[in-house]
Amino acid sequence: MKKLLVLLTALGVIGVLSVEAQSAEITITVQIQSIGVSVTPGAWAIGVVSAGSVQNSGTFTVTNTGNVAEDFQLNTGNSANWTNANATTQGHAAGLNQFALGGLFDTEGIHNFTTDDDITNSAMTASTTRFSDGDDSGVNVGVGASKLLWLRFGVPTAGSNTSAQAITTTITAIAH
Repeated sequence: MKKLLVLLTALGVIGVLSVEAQSAEITITVQIQSIGVSVTPGAWAIGVVSAGSVQNSGTFTVTNTGNVAEDFQLNTGNSANWTNANATTQGHAAGLNQFALGGLFDTEGIHNFTTDDDITNSAMTASTTRFSDGDDSGVNVGVGASKLLWLRFGVPTAGSNTSAQAITTTITAIAH
């Protein structure tokens, strides 16, 4: 009987000392960064204009369609017969077979284009001074937010080809 009592006491102590396993969970939530941009309208038909004139567009609405804040970049290409006067650096005017294109993120009706707004053939990122006259910019554009973009086109002063030219301007979104 004494052995049975010692055995039951030992089992009771072991039973009191045994603890059930417990667990905790970690939930991991992750989303892949998505960069996206849209622009409306998607074209600007200037039509027939005088050599050396400057043409101002209406508004283009540029929208962040990604899932993170974005900065916008602008660049343009050449047409079949005209080249960008600002192909590699800003600050050049239209000339013989050369156009000059400027872009400005702006909220007001008066657009103060400067050489900082000249669009080159290489993507340049908007800043508080580049492609901006101070009241708006293409910088840190929130998810789903839109910015108004205005373009200024300097028509070549003269050209060896007077047929219609198509020039593609690209708006690129990058993560802020």
